[in-house]
Amino acid sequence: MNKIHFILLFVSIFFISCQKQNTAPKKTNGKINNISVIIDDLLWNGEIGDSIRNKFASR
Repeated sequence: MNKIHFILLFVSIFFISCQKQNTAPKKTNGKINNISVIIDDLLWNGEIGDSIRNKFASR
């Protein structure tokens, strides 16, 4: 009985794993080669925002 249970388990896992999966790319927003930074206005207008802008502008 143990061999039969093992074979049935193996066959069922094999068929489940072979089902077609959805491989469509996810929808995105924005343009190609564009970075969107989500940050509070207070941080963006302060020292942290300056650091972010300088880092991305240097490349």
